[in-house]
Amino acid sequence: MRIEYYINGVLMDMDIEKVFNRMIKDDVLKVKTYTYDALSNFEIKEYEFMFSPDKKIEMVSKSEQILRSDEVATFERIWSVNEKNELVLEKNTKVLTSKSKPKIHYVRKKNKVQIFSKDQIESCFVNGKKIAIQKDVLGHDFVEISLKKSKTTIEVKAKNDSGVTTIKKSEIKKPILKNSFLKQLWTWICRIFKL
Repeated sequence: MRIEYYINGVLMDMDIEKVFNRMIKDDVLKVKTYTYDALSNFEIKEYEFMFSPDKKIEMVSKSEQILRSDEVATFERIWSVNEKNELVLEKNTKVLTSKSKPKIHYVRKKNKVQIFSKDQIESCFVNGKKIAIQKDVLGHDFVEISLKKSKTTIEVKAKNDSGVTTIKKSEIKKPILKNSFLKQLWTWICRIFKL
């Protein structure tokens, strides 16, 4: 476990007793801890204290837990001391965000390609031309294009809730159906003799 102390946003490289001795009225003390929980998930916790003897005491605690499923759980809790000198939790907020890059998927059906993502698609360029982004019934962004040229260049940019962006560039070749000479000859024989 590692602990850092900040007074008014300035890192104090000293023990807690010396930090408390330096505080004056209306100073904000932030305590940051770096630990691992029972499941070995890395966790960062922040606690903020305001040194105001004649005001109601309030403490803000923030923590960030990095989970194995590529998500970050952020908690913000506001504690206060009531008239009976008891610590009371006034606010507890938890937000799950993804720390991984957004994923862009391609599905190809014959001469059509559908591009979709659970995250927000910011832009899609096909052969350098910007394509409109649509939404499906679930609210996910998708783009459907027809392959008209023998070679199509696609560039898609997506962004997730955490603000992480990714760009996927692909080159798709249109399948060319070539009938061999023997196949054409067999088709011609079948027509003539009505086989």
